[in-house]
Amino acid sequence: MKKNIQHNAVKTELEGAISQLFDFADYKDVKECLWDWLKATICGDFNVRADRKQKDMLLILFEKINTLLDAANEVQKTKRS
Repeated sequence: MKKNIQHNAVKTELEGAISQLFDFADYKDVKECLWDWLKATICGDFNVRADRKQKDMLLILFEKINTLLDAANEVQKTKRS
């Protein structure tokens, strides 16, 4: 019973975070913003100061956030229907 309550609380928290994200901007706009952030990071001054490992980590983070965003969008679409 306690595990079920914890699961529901986590689910509610995640759904709240997804709703807040898409209240901030729609899916397409968030994707564009994420891409702009990556370009600014890679092409800006950071590009000169960062070593290869830091750049690789940023690209991996971008891919993970992008995948998470795709999943969140699917959850949000099923909530609306």
